[in-house]
Amino acid sequence: MLAALTMFLNVELAVAADKQTQWKNKFRYQQRLEETITSMEKSLAALEEIQQEALPNVPLGGVARTVVPKQLKFVRVKLRNLDPDKMPEDTHATFEDLKERYQSVRVFFANKEKEVASPAQQFVRRLYENLEDLEASAETGASESMSEEARLLMIWDTARNVARVQEHDANYPLQEALERFEPHAEEYVVAKQQLLEIQPGAEQQQHALYYLGLAQKRIENGVPPHDAKLKQFLKRAEGLIKESRELAPSYYNPEHMDEKLEEFRDYTIVPELESTEPT
Repeated sequence: MLAALTMFLNVELAVAADKQTQWKNKFRYQQRLEETITSMEKSLAALEEIQQEALPNVPLGGVARTVVPKQLKFVRVKLRNLDPDKMPEDTHATFEDLKERYQSVRVFFANKEKEVASPAQQFVRRLYENLEDLEASAETGASESMSEEARLLMIWDTARNVARVQEHDANYPLQEALERFEPHAEEYVVAKQQLLEIQPGAEQQQHALYYLGLAQKRIENGVPPHDAKLKQFLKRAEGLIKESRELAPSYYNPEHMDEKLEEFRDYTIVPELESTEPT
């Protein structure tokens, strides 16, 4: 009787130990599965961020060029090693979502490798780098790292890069970049009373400044107020300033050119001679 009882207890203990082992194995598997899913989600998030920041017809550069193939391989291997049949039912939807996200980024970066690079790629990179810096500076406000003058210089440089992109690749899609740049362009024009080279009216503005400069040289050289060339230069400058205003954005107000033009006009006005007749 005692032997039978002992045997029964041993069997029960063995069954209990087996169940405990199964539970531990299941717990470990669940833990590893959660860790694997978390690591894949982290890798996919990094890939999706790079995808979002990728520029059309501009090859991946810097860290992204190294990170993308490594992360794609990591996720591919993890997905291949997972067996959906062994996974709990509540993780099946997550598994399918990970597969779809992986396929999406895989296809995107495969196409990116085949993409023809724009001849303006270096200027496109610089343009978007400047936009990011300007937007970050606008959020934090002026600081030692980005003073007001430094911001204005960067805005000018950004416009120059837009012009370079247009020169080297006339068909490059710039609409999104120009929309982001517009508030910064307005900031520059209001502060400097001067149009950026990519804005309507900028060419007329430059020609007006040219003729004002010629007029100033003639005045400095001592030409008389009735000098024909001086009046011709001022007339041309006046017409160009007017045309520039008509073409430019509404916030353009070149008061400094108006003042200079008025100053030169005053010079050309011959004062009336006082009467010297005897009374």
